[in-house]
Amino acid sequence: MSGFEPIILEWKETEYTVPAHKCMGLLAAIEQVLAPDQNSSAIEILAQPHRAHLTKLARAHATALRYAGCPVTDEMVYLSLQRDVAKGGAEGFEALKTLGDALLIMFFPDWARDDDADTASGNAPAAKEEQTPSPMASSGASMN
Repeated sequence: MSGFEPIILEWKETEYTVPAHKCMGLLAAIEQVLAPDQNSSAIEILAQPHRAHLTKLARAHATALRYAGCPVTDEMVYLSLQRDVAKGGAEGFEALKTLGDALLIMFFPDWARDDDADTASGNAPAAKEEQTPSPMASSGASMN
């Protein structure tokens, strides 16, 4: 059992999926971008009220998209985020918060967020026969 479900990312109205068995690699890639010095973890950085700098969020998101097979550059994601902030004002900043939340939640498999007794005791539930991918949209912004 992998313990993860597929993660679906979106870029320019196209969905890209990271299969469940590759989620650990994705998380390691994101952590390398957000916390290369290993003085703190990606989870700590993403959980902070002010989070990472826009450039790091853009690089982490671009890394996740590339890991899922999207042909995108760090610069494309950064400029898209900048454009969304410029067009959206407060809504653009909310999109950045949503992006940070989406990156953060990737670090926690669905069963880890359940509040049943098995999860609380550290026992992961049995693998499902057929898992439906849980969508993890890139952000609330259009990202076009």
